[in-house]
Amino acid sequence: MSGIPAGYVTVNERLKAALERFPDLRVVEHPYLVQEIAGTTYLWCSVSVYPTPEHQPTTGSVLEPIRPDRHPLKHSELMTGYTSGLGRALGYLGFGIEAGIATSDEIHARQPAQLGERAVRPAQKAAQAAERMGAVQRDRENTEALLEAFEGASIVEPALTTRRKGPTEKMAGFYRKLCAERGLDEDPAALEDFDVCKAEIDRLKEVPRP
Repeated sequence: MSGIPAGYVTVNERLKAALERFPDLRVVEHPYLVQEIAGTTYLWCSVSVYPTPEHQPTTGSVLEPIRPDRHPLKHSELMTGYTSGLGRALGYLGFGIEAGIATSDEIHARQPAQLGERAVRPAQKAAQAAERMGAVQRDRENTEALLEAFEGASIVEPALTTRRKGPTEKMAGFYRKLCAERGLDEDPAALEDFDVCKAEIDRLKEVPRP
């Protein structure tokens, strides 16, 4: 595929390599979600890979943009999203990552000619911000589940404490400024959590002023 650096592999090549090593490998596609980010609609596709019945799953997720009408790849967003999610999950397991986590399929699908006339950079930045926010939300949900399971438990791990520190005064001020300029309400979570604030700032930079 043109425009793709040498060394990037396709999803089917990663899957074949994984099946050779783990013949009982199982793939699970999770229900997709529709996300609106900076005026663009995406499908959030997530795929889990179980190398063996005893392994914990490894999950890969992507945001696949809904393409404009008459685009040659219109209506293939769901298949492309799940394929890219599978490629990322297999990459996290160490298959075909010599040149990077992304597969050649994923890079090809995100080239300007494949995405349509829209600029790619804003969409990529918005997708990255949404992915970071999703990771923060998953951390919260996992921590809350542990606290519910073990009565009397509390968060004491330094790693969790560091991850949950509040934003700097400068970050919080910049976030408030972006919200005010765009006429949007502030999210209290963004003023309490460093990661959420950073992700929100990245997202708001792509939201045009009214």
